[in-house]
Amino acid sequence: MSKCNINQKKLPEFFEIPKLLQDTLLKSIDSELTTPLIILCKDIIKSNLFFFSETLNIPVNDIFFAVKANNDPRVLHVLEKSGSNFEIASSGELDLLKQLNINPTRILFSNPVKISSHIKAAYDYGIKRFAFDTEEELKKISIHAPLSEVYLRFNVSNHGAGWKLEGKFGAEPENAVNLLKKAVLFNLKPLGITFHVGWDNKDIKAWEDAVERAVQIVKRCLHDGLYLQFVDLGGGFPAHAVSDQYYTLQSIGSAIAPHINTLRNKYNLAVFAEPGSFIINNCAAMVASVYSIINRGSAKWVFIDSSINHGFIWIYNGIEYHTILLNNTDKADKLKRNKIEEPLMEECIITGPTCDSEDVFGRAVLLPDTLKEGDYICIYPAGGYTNSSKNYNGFDFPKLHIV
Repeated sequence: MSKCNINQKKLPEFFEIPKLLQDTLLKSIDSELTTPLIILCKDIIKSNLFFFSETLNIPVNDIFFAVKANNDPRVLHVLEKSGSNFEIASSGELDLLKQLNINPTRILFSNPVKISSHIKAAYDYGIKRFAFDTEEELKKISIHAPLSEVYLRFNVSNHGAGWKLEGKFGAEPENAVNLLKKAVLFNLKPLGITFHVGWDNKDIKAWEDAVERAVQIVKRCLHDGLYLQFVDLGGGFPAHAVSDQYYTLQSIGSAIAPHINTLRNKYNLAVFAEPGSFIINNCAAMVASVYSIINRGSAKWVFIDSSINHGFIWIYNGIEYHTILLNNTDKADKLKRNKIEEPLMEECIITGPTCDSEDVFGRAVLLPDTLKEGDYICIYPAGGYTNSSKNYNGFDFPKLHIV
């Protein structure tokens, strides 16, 4: 990144913020900012959507953006106008799409275990496609969304995932055909199958094995007289802090292409996908201001005016973000022309303003010793799972009732 001073510790070899976002960030620091502020470039959303479609050879109208990744109506509007469909997990996320008048035929309800009232709300809106992974869920769907279409989520390995999603959901593959047959007994129409390899999975073999398993299930379904219409690759496509998410997606696309071709050409099935992070993560960065710098023993604490509790709670579980000092290019050029020595780099702990000692964005961040109050610190990526963490997956915080 040529125009921003990036701390060099633990960064991937080819790490770079997209040029469009770089330009937006650098323009922003020339104006008066009220921080903290998440700055998002909508053109990257569209670019990522079309790159994803072209790389995996999946039409845009077979892509279902995972609303949990970013539920801002402005983001959803950009995606809707670009042709994307949507995947939801709750009536809360449905309400967001209803406000945008999204056609129910463009929505998948992919949560395999749903609250009954949420099923009914979706059905009343016109949604007819629901995920399931147990006979109990089939019974609920048959009651609250009769005669609907269903697709089975089966379990796959999450090896290589940055955040594993196995165990809680997913039928065992050997039981897949039996469960799809039971859907018919509940007067539901089995349409497809789906899986999830876990969030931010860069393991190409995990992807290849999962799609190959899907092909095997489709083959067994056909043998037993079940004619499916689609296979949904789910989410988990690599995007978070990857040195080159585009190259990684291309590698995955090349590995699974033979299986995708089999599903389409041999079994005449559509192939869906539910990307969230790939589309939205690198579209945004958070800009915060340094408001205090304190030396405590050998540690240099840099306080910024935003907390990891404000959209970055994933740090508590080991997810890492890049911490970047935004510099003005003209000032840097003047330093060089005047032959002023470059500042020394020091390890810093970047912390938020709360009273929690674990409110830390990074503990070994290299920043110049000239760092001062009022400087801007950038946390990247901030496009995914930041604003939506306020009501994650569309489920609201409990209300406080005092008696």
